Amino acid sequence: MIKFLDLFWQTNQVAELRSAVERVLTSGIYIGGKEVEEFELKFSTYTQSTYCYGVSNGQDALRLSLIAAGIKSGDEVIVPAYTFIATWLAVSSIGAKIIPVDVHPTDLSINAKLIKKAITENTKAIIPVFIFGKVCKDTDEIINICNENNLFLLFDAAQSSGAHYIKDINKKNIKKSAMAWSFYPGKNLGAIGDAGAVTTNCPSIANSISLLRNYGSIRKYEHLKKGLNNRMDPIQSSVLCEKLKYLDVWNNKRVKQAIIYDGIKNKYINILLHSNTPTGIFILSKLNIEIN
Repeated sequence: MIKFLDLFWQTNQVAELRSAVERVLTSGIYIGGKEVEEFELKFSTYTQSTYCYGVSNGQDALRLSLIAAGIKSGDEVIVPAYTFIATWLAVSSIGAKIIPVDVHPTDLSINAKLIKKAITENTKAIIPVFIFGKVCKDTDEIINICNENNLFLLFDAAQSSGAHYIKDINKKNIKKSAMAWSFYPGKNLGAIGDAGAVTTNCPSIANSISLLRNYGSIRKYEHLKKGLNNRMDPIQSSVLCEKLKYLDVWNNKRVKQAIIYDGIKNKYINILLHSNTPTGIFILSKLNIEIN
């Protein structure tokens, strides 16, 4: 049987993984430290972002970003009607109001024309989701909407590690924005547990994230704001540093495999189209394929 996702296979591809974990274990530093800082530097460089802060998971990356942008209870946040529940939970967890906006049927990304109709005086942020790692087709229009209405633009990039368009977006002129990342083990770039990150080019957002994730503190027992405990741990950071070296190779392999499976699917559909059997007609109907 071919597994849809074989994480053990992936782990075995990274020869340095066990030595990286051992390095953390022998260091005696299990919160923060140079391992976390090294990953943050490498991932900010990789995504061409000015700042990167490791956090506990993807949902916390979204939640901390909203708090850092000043989103509070009662504020409205526009989100796609189609996304993983974490996008919505990040909004509701801080008491903000979820405003769902429908998506394009072709690529399932949020529809900018419908966003415009959903904006009110209480709208404070928009969260486009790169669903299944695909770029939102209306990205440029959404950026313009946020700039014109002074809205915080938070990209949910949880499924987008290694996507080339990320670097292009980071070069655009956006007044106030951030990207939230998930390194859940099943992601293209996955940890060996939960982990996430926030990247941004906005100094005020970056400064707030660095405080919020660590009890609102820079120095021990000095707390500048009401923070949380949402830190990435050094073991996950060391693992991600090593896996990052392989990310482009793995993504290219996924593309090649997708092309193979797409070819098999099209061949199978073609056979069914010409079979004219009850079973073939039933399968095609489930795939929403019309029979001429």
